[in-house]
Amino acid sequence: MTRYKIFWNSSEVGQMDNTVPDMFYIEGNWINNGTDQALAFEDLIKANQARESIIDLSKTIPLQLIDVETGSELDVLGISLHNDKIFVKRLLWDSGESSMQARPAKAYPSIGQAWGFLGIAFLFQLAGAFVSGILIAIFSVKADAALFFAYVVGTGAAFGYGHEKKSNSMRNGTYSFHGASFKMLLLIVVATVAIQLGVISPLVDLIPMPERVQDFFTGLEAGGIFSFLLVVVAAPVLEELIFRGVILDGLLKRYSPRKAIILSSALFGIIHLNPWQFVAATILGVFIGWIYFKTNNLLLCIIIHFANNLLAFITMQLMNENKHRSMVDLLDDPASASLVVIACAIVAFICLLFLQREFSANSKVEEREVRW
Repeated sequence: MTRYKIFWNSSEVGQMDNTVPDMFYIEGNWINNGTDQALAFEDLIKANQARESIIDLSKTIPLQLIDVETGSELDVLGISLHNDKIFVKRLLWDSGESSMQARPAKAYPSIGQAWGFLGIAFLFQLAGAFVSGILIAIFSVKADAALFFAYVVGTGAAFGYGHEKKSNSMRNGTYSFHGASFKMLLLIVVATVAIQLGVISPLVDLIPMPERVQDFFTGLEAGGIFSFLLVVVAAPVLEELIFRGVILDGLLKRYSPRKAIILSSALFGIIHLNPWQFVAATILGVFIGWIYFKTNNLLLCIIIHFANNLLAFITMQLMNENKHRSMVDLLDDPASASLVVIACAIVAFICLLFLQREFSANSKVEEREVRW
């Protein structure tokens, strides 16, 4: 028996098990759940069934059926609706020469491809750093402006590569951006700050910051508008497009959510090239990955990343010579520091509980029922 995820307009709307090779049905209870995807599907059914018994999907919006285990996509020939069941006619793939029977595509990336993509991203960043050095040495460009240019060019090129691979693998290179309620936005931002202060900072304080990382942050603090644009604007947008929009999105189509989120978060930590930032980025990546898995909304991921980096940037600007000191050193009282950490950790936990309830209650952010 094969289990498939059901996607409508690139959004997951359910799952099903298939034991029949070429004609089967999907229980249609999700059709009436009030989501935009369900309503659009229902409208399409009504419009087409007036003319023909089965809908030709080659001329309409594609319904995608993705194998949970392998990530393979079934080639769907057509669908029809009867007694709350969606009957699906599919094309079978075999080793023949028929042009109508193409082999199902697999989502990009696999685990191996994700590691390869990370290596390519490193190469693009090195190329950007080389260009940055030329700008500084030959054209006397200010260091912060050159660093911003190098980052945007290198990371932007890496995203372009990943986007092309994603588009070719699934014939779908789209990214999901949509709004969210004020309550959800508030919970997400508060949770981000609380996780940073109550979880990430205490752990990171246990790891001595490498001198080159201190020098890097010192340079960012001394920089002007380009440092702000790099840390608070460019990094959240480009890194989320890469690590959630390309890597995590593809891994979720091939592996369990736990495996996909942990691997994409680890890669997100590794790209920062030092153990101090690896811990922080990996933990933050798990939170962002969970939000993406629950909402399929890349905009929320960017907002989390933006809030985290803005907090870090403001802290660097305000603390001056104390910016590399731990919370215990700053408060000069281990007991007070412990209370702050515990309070923030509790706030983070409460926010996560409310977010989970929000996901369950909000029909527009349908909870994905998959096996972990």
